[in-house]
Amino acid sequence: MDVQKLTLEEAARNALETLERYQIKRQDFDRFADEIEALRAALAESRPHLSDEHMRALRESHMYDSEQRYFEPRPVEDGAMQRKAFYAGFERGWDASAALNPPQPPR
Repeated sequence: MDVQKLTLEEAARNALETLERYQIKRQDFDRFADEIEALRAALAESRPHLSDEHMRALRESHMYDSEQRYFEPRPVEDGAMQRKAFYAGFERGWDASAALNPPQPPR
């Protein structure tokens, strides 16, 4: 049996996701509301604040890595218009995901 060690933050995230799934499945949004609010507050406090410059650097590094992994096995599809479409899609996806789950600096 493979035992995975979790940090306190990972354990809190897992607990939060589980409680939220329970509420949705049971349509019982009053139950565990206080616990969910406390977990959200604790997770918000544990997140380090990233400067705008750091956020741009983090975004660019993820975009470069994703771009390389996408276009390396597809050399025929690698062109200026395809790259432009990739950038636009990446930016829209990054913005949407950052609104739900802010990016974290590497550990």
